[in-house]
Parts: sequence; C-alpha cells; structure tokens
Amino acid sequence: MSGSSSGELLSVMVGIWRSRAAKAGQPTFASDPEADKLVKENLFAFLLAASLDRGGNAFALWNIPHRLAQQWGHLDPELIQAMSPEDLASNPVIAHAPSQVSRQQLARTIISLATVVQRQCDGDPERMLRGSISDIMEKLQQVYGVGPNIARMIIIQRILYFGLEPEPRGRLLPKLDVHVQRVLQRTGVVPVATEESVSQVLADRSMEDIAVIDQACWDLGRDYCRPRGPRCGECPLGQCCQKVGVSRR
Repeated sequence: MSGSSSGELLSVMVGIWRSRAAKAGQPTFASDPEADKLVKENLFAFLLAASLDRGGNAFALWNIPHRLAQQWGHLDPELIQAMSPEDLASNPVIAHAPSQVSRQQLARTIISLATVVQRQCDGDPERMLRGSISDIMEKLQQVYGVGPNIARMIIIQRILYFGLEPEPRGRLLPKLDVHVQRVLQRTGVVPVATEESVSQVLADRSMEDIAVIDQACWDLGRDYCRPRGPRCGECPLGQCCQKVGVSRR
C-alpha cells in the first residue's frame, strides 16, 4: 500500500484500532482496581482524574479521586469547592502526587472543577458533557489547568468508552500531543500536524472515527513510532506508512 492517500491511511488506522479494542475491551485508567472502578462509575471522579492528568505517572494520578474519597468519605463538589487551596495542597494525597505539576496547581484544579460543576451545573457533572462539542469544550476549559488538549481527551474517552453522543454541532479534533502529531506527520497524513491541517483532512469523518484516530495515533506513537529508533518493521502501518523524516539506516 505504498503511496496510500491520507484517507486510506486513516481508514487502516481505524480498522486496526477497532479490531484491537474489540478484543481488549474497556481500558484500565488507574493502577488501583478500586480507583479504576470509581473513575468508570463516577463521572465527577473521572473528570477530576482527567483534569489532573497533565504530566507524570498517569496510572497513579488516576488513583487520586479514590484516595481522596477514602480520606474524606465523599467526592461532593459542594464541599470541595469550599476547601482552602493551601490546605488541599498540603494534603498528603496531593503533596506526594506523581505529577510534573505543582501541588498548588493540582489543588487549584480540584477546587476549580468542583466550583464549575457546583455553580454552573447545579452540582450535576453530567451537565458538563451536554450540548455540542463547542459547548462541552467551553465548559471543560473553565476548569483551571484544563486546555484544549485535555478537554478533547475527556470528550474522546467518553465517546469511545462511555457512549457520549454530543450534539452534531462543532468539530472534534484529536488531542494533538507529541505522539499524535508525530504519527500523522510520519505517515504522511498531513505535512505538519496543526489544528487547521488536521481539521481539513478529518472534515468528512464522524466524531467516533475522529476519536478512534486519536487513540490509534497515540497507541502507535507510544508503541512503535517512537521519536528515536521507531519500530517500523513491527508497526501495523509499516506497509502503507510513508515514513516521512524517518532515517532509512
């Protein structure tokens, strides 16, 4: 499949990911089984963990909602919004979080999320994910520390694994992190992975397809398409990837 078009490459990615996902089932988000169960069953816990996942040990960061719930006996947005950022930053769960973000920033994110849910959604986290892509993106980005990429990641995960169906207005884009950008560029899907170029090449794709493409690129970038020493011979896209910028040596 050398010389494959962008559309063909994307279709191959979608097919590979769907096949693997059907066998694997729902992913594991947290390293602690009880924490993993909580973020899958409790939307506020999910939003909290996802908002904190900004660099560091992701599996460990997703344990935080469960550890806080064990300590406090609740994850009530009304009670959390009233907490002191200083006190929360000194909480051992936050103070020793395996994150590249400071404990003060983590504390602000937790309180900010609770405040947005409580004041703008009447305490109902489900309302954070209602409306169009644009509506949901706007609400999520009101949380301190949550930018477009984290907001997109939340939407994509909820579409793929929790049945979220945003209203058909606005456009969803992949989370353009380094893995996704690298795969889209090396495969030749786009010359440079910008919001504009990626939006154009995905213009005719469904929201679910775009969510799948995001996850497929992330998986490929992590497992095969590494910054140095990419494992092209083992990559499932090896026969159709254009290998742009990849050394032939």
